[in-house]
Amino acid sequence: MSNETLLDLKGLRSGYGAETVLQGVDMEIRPGEIVAVIGRNGVGKTTLMRTLSGLLKPSAGTIHLKGRDVTGDSADLRARAGIGYIPQGRDVFPELTVRENLLVGEVAGTGRAKPDYDLVYQFFPILRERARQRAGTLSGGQQQQLAIGRAMMGNPSLMLLDEPSEGIQPSIIKDIARNVRTLNAETDMAVLLVEQNLDLIVSLAERGYVMEKGRIVARLSRDEITSREEVRKHLTI
Repeated sequence: MSNETLLDLKGLRSGYGAETVLQGVDMEIRPGEIVAVIGRNGVGKTTLMRTLSGLLKPSAGTIHLKGRDVTGDSADLRARAGIGYIPQGRDVFPELTVRENLLVGEVAGTGRAKPDYDLVYQFFPILRERARQRAGTLSGGQQQQLAIGRAMMGNPSLMLLDEPSEGIQPSIIKDIARNVRTLNAETDMAVLLVEQNLDLIVSLAERGYVMEKGRIVARLSRDEITSREEVRKHLTI
């Protein structure tokens, strides 16, 4: 893991219309880290992810990726710069086939990375088996694997995972956690994880941030983020 900063947020404010949700977020992520953002429902975690991906425009503050100011960049430019986003609820293209969904993911790596279908199929063999099947007919767990695989096609340096366990059976959650850990170890891809599932947080994250009312109120070390008791204090009871 490098000591250089991959993602650097300073005073980030964002929201919806006149409602400001993020109240000045400061955060740093280094290459190869797996970092969790935890907190009760409604504190601004998904707003943070949507702002980082470029789907929401910040009202104040800065976002630097690999030292470059991307605060004003659109979602497609940030994807091409190396941010892969897997939104809450997966959001695959249901009428397209699995293969066509992966083709969409290639766009993010245009001019920067060669698409590696073999790597995606190595991590998620079901996507090879179901390549011609419409994405909307897949199970929730299979759609989550497809969403991650689609993001992988752009060879991101940072993957944003928003509630990847939502609506997925425990066995598939374990598979996804194992694959994300392996992908992180083999490619040095950093991961920013928003999650409510206690088991997934403590098994995957290396350190964490706690959000409350749109602010970072605590930073959790490796020992703290891997402690079920410590993490449970910051999640919905």
